[in-house]
Amino acid sequence: MQKIVIILFLTITPVLFSLYVINFYYQNNIKKNIPLVKEFEKTLIKKDINNFLKEKIDDQKKDDIFVKNDENIDNAVIKNKQVKVNILETNKEDKKKKVILQEEEKKEKEQEPKCVYNQAYQENYEPDSISDILKNAKNCYVLIDPFLDKAFSKILDIKEKGNEVGCYMSVGTGEDWRDDFGKVKPYLAKKVWDDWEGEYFVSIISTELKKVMKDRISKFSSFGCGWVEFDNMDWGSDDEYKKKYGLEISQQKTEEYVIELCKYTKSLGMKCMAKSTTYGNNIFDGLTVESYIDDLNWWNNQEMKNILAKDKIGIVVHYNEKDCEKRFNYYKNIYGNKVSFICENKKLKKYQH
Repeated sequence: MQKIVIILFLTITPVLFSLYVINFYYQNNIKKNIPLVKEFEKTLIKKDINNFLKEKIDDQKKDDIFVKNDENIDNAVIKNKQVKVNILETNKEDKKKKVILQEEEKKEKEQEPKCVYNQAYQENYEPDSISDILKNAKNCYVLIDPFLDKAFSKILDIKEKGNEVGCYMSVGTGEDWRDDFGKVKPYLAKKVWDDWEGEYFVSIISTELKKVMKDRISKFSSFGCGWVEFDNMDWGSDDEYKKKYGLEISQQKTEEYVIELCKYTKSLGMKCMAKSTTYGNNIFDGLTVESYIDDLNWWNNQEMKNILAKDKIGIVVHYNEKDCEKRFNYYKNIYGNKVSFICENKKLKKYQH
């Protein structure tokens, strides 16, 4: 019996001692530090919430929703969720305001005339040079003669600043400095045009002539032109010219011819700029007219108004003017603020934009 008691004592005593040690350690260390652990967890949570708030709300709101030391974390989390909701709602409102602002800016921009640069039309002074265009033209309509001084090689550079590039061609005349003049010569008047040396009116509209013109348009497309501007469209409606130069054409035939060229232009992804007249046809994407100090506003006013009413480009190229601002206001009074204007300034001896 005594042996049994001794054995039990030796077995139980170490177990009891271990339990005592564990309990003592728990009471004096783990249990004692549980509040510190919890407080540490709370601090981390509060830090995360406050960091979120600092990033997402303005200073005026921070004081009201920052987590205070004596606040319950659950309440703080609820507030945190509410802030997220408020921020989402605010973001939605900001997006709506941004869209509205963008729409208003777009409408404002649409009301402004498009700036114009012109390397192709030379009346009294030198036209815009390619170097000036590259330096100054931005978001403008830029007309070039792509075959003049190899201007076609600069088209992509011109377009980099948001410019729309129009490429010039005369559909109503043949010009003896063009490489393809020999191909169009059989269909031209025998007498040179009095106003322009080396230029002859088209007298016969043939399949071969159309092919030459379409070949030019195809080249324009390969150059990167965005528009084709058709000069001398109205030669078939001038009875005096027909008689003087012996032209074998009719107004109907000339209109059909130019419209066919415009359709071909559009098939290649380019736009058509009419010159002097649109024939009253909606196929054209813009209209350019030339104005002179002794011959103002001579074209069909309604055609220009119709172009502008459809948010297309309407351009007045005015020559040899002392006061370009005054003349621009003259045309704005007739056509509104959307009409584009480029003026040959008599004092500066160059285009004023």
